[in-house]
Amino acid sequence: MHYLFASSFVFILESFLGFFANRAWTFRTKTKFRHGYLKFLTIAFYSFLFVIFVTFGLVHYLAFQYVWARTVSTVFSGLAGYFFDLKITFRV
Repeated sequence: MHYLFASSFVFILESFLGFFANRAWTFRTKTKFRHGYLKFLTIAFYSFLFVIFVTFGLVHYLAFQYVWARTVSTVFSGLAGYFFDLKITFRV
């Protein structure tokens, strides 16, 4: 499977499951689904774009292996996404 297609597929699955997991266990809030999910999805979408572009850049221009490029981009994206969800989506 092509790495960009795989990243897209995982984004769709993770965004839906991630909202419920974060609401229930990570932040333990009662954030309403519609309002909270739209914020969560917006943050996740920008994180997704970041991961795609950084992964592509590292693989294509700097000759990183895909796994290392994806790991680097995911670590930075995950840290930023956590902070934005903490402050914007779940307001903790």
